[in-house]
Amino acid sequence: GGYVALLRDPGSTDFFLLRDPSGLLACYHAAEACGTVYFTNEPELLSLTSFGRGRVDWTRLSTHLRSSDFRGSETCLLGISELLPGCRLRAAAPKDQEPAWTPWDHIKPDWRFKRESPSELLRRTIDNCVGAWARTYDHIVMGISGGLDSSIVLSSLKTAGASPLLYTLATRAPEGDERDFAQNVADHFEYALSASHYAMAEINPGKSHVAHLARPVGNYFVQAVESTVRKHMDLIEGDGAAAIFSGGGGDNVFCFAASATPAADRLLAEGLGPGFLSTLRDIHSVTGASVPQILTKAISRACRRDHGHRWKENSHLIAAERSASETLAFAHPWLDCPRAVPPGKALRIALLLRFHNHIERHRRPDLPATIMPLLSQPIIELCLSIPSWSWFEGGINRSVARAAFADRLPTATV
Repeated sequence: GGYVALLRDPGSTDFFLLRDPSGLLACYHAAEACGTVYFTNEPELLSLTSFGRGRVDWTRLSTHLRSSDFRGSETCLLGISELLPGCRLRAAAPKDQEPAWTPWDHIKPDWRFKRESPSELLRRTIDNCVGAWARTYDHIVMGISGGLDSSIVLSSLKTAGASPLLYTLATRAPEGDERDFAQNVADHFEYALSASHYAMAEINPGKSHVAHLARPVGNYFVQAVESTVRKHMDLIEGDGAAAIFSGGGGDNVFCFAASATPAADRLLAEGLGPGFLSTLRDIHSVTGASVPQILTKAISRACRRDHGHRWKENSHLIAAERSASETLAFAHPWLDCPRAVPPGKALRIALLLRFHNHIERHRRPDLPATIMPLLSQPIIELCLSIPSWSWFEGGINRSVARAAFADRLPTATV
């Protein structure tokens, strides 16, 4: 994950740009009137050219605000578009992008499950990916919460022999204070941990955190996080490449969702039987919804002719006349659900797509790259191949990931 490749078309003199499915490395493009096409991971640079001059596209901005984390190729700046993750385009014809990688190719059970359990294979794949990322950098700074996702990444960093600088942030209110959980994980892996409260003085509501981006996707509290990260970057001794690691995306990759669709998947796969009843109970334990509610929704989703995910708009903060005048079309190649695909798989893919809109808020040209190893392509592909109901097994969320690292994480984390 984390690449944009420039490939030559063997049948012509054209070049393709291919962006990996994780979305970790941005890719924007724009064309001059003379035909020159510019590509960059920093949209702010494109605003310096003659097209648009960074002017806001107010129609696209309204669409973005109503789209509930949906992310298409259009941005909120005139003349600037995005190459979507997993897609490619010809350098000479940047408006015509097409999918080069599709999640639908990876929804069938992995052939390796015949000789290795999903949890064993997931553990090995995560270790390999995190280890590869760790070897790319000389210095790693990582924020942890003591939760499952960041703890899994930290476990794999420990296995890889990395020595990250760890920090955790807490609110003054008890519900936002996870310092004890984070300290427990840091002690378990024998790492030092810097714990502090959010630096509220660093948050300036009058200053945009995303002025350098092509969409308003930031949160003000990120300013306080960046302040802490900068302090840790100052502690790094010696030269070499540095990166900020995160467990971000774990919920999306590990199918952390309150949905009846995994029960619908099992109903379609096995019919009315003990497995289906077990999944109903598991989802009840995870979500708190009643078994009759889950049963009704599962049967409804299983019987629906179209199993694709239906993206919902959010117009709560948009003028009524604007919402009424335009119907949104959520067009994305990952939402083109093939026939006979279980609805839980469509939900899994929508979860991945939703997180793409959150990655960018962590991109700052004045800070090292933020690496989210759980979004690595091999991990995404493997997790898509695991049956959706397996992630709820035993009545706990993300159960496959918990089982994969149960003997390496603190009991309180698992």
